[in-house]
Amino acid sequence: QAYRYRQNMRDQAMPNGVIINDAYCDRSMTRDYDREGLNAFFATLKEEDFEVVVVRSLNEITDDIFDLEEFVKTITDMGIWLYSLETVSISL
Repeated sequence: QAYRYRQNMRDQAMPNGVIINDAYCDRSMTRDYDREGLNAFFATLKEEDFEVVVVRSLNEITDDIFDLEEFVKTITDMGIWLYSLETVSISL
């Protein structure tokens, strides 16, 4: 299933000029921001040379808007772009 998720993300990102070379999957079943999987992800970002982080949905990161803001800030402060595959629709 992880392979299918990666391939689907690649298929969605490629038409927008985003090439996914590596994938990280946080298998924890929580959206708590202070979790081992997310801390390991940030450590990987610091150790490697990434240009873009692609997420399926920012809502999968955390339910808390302040934690989400911190997530975005942490990544962008590293000079990394953040790209979400989620399509946002607004009903008026």
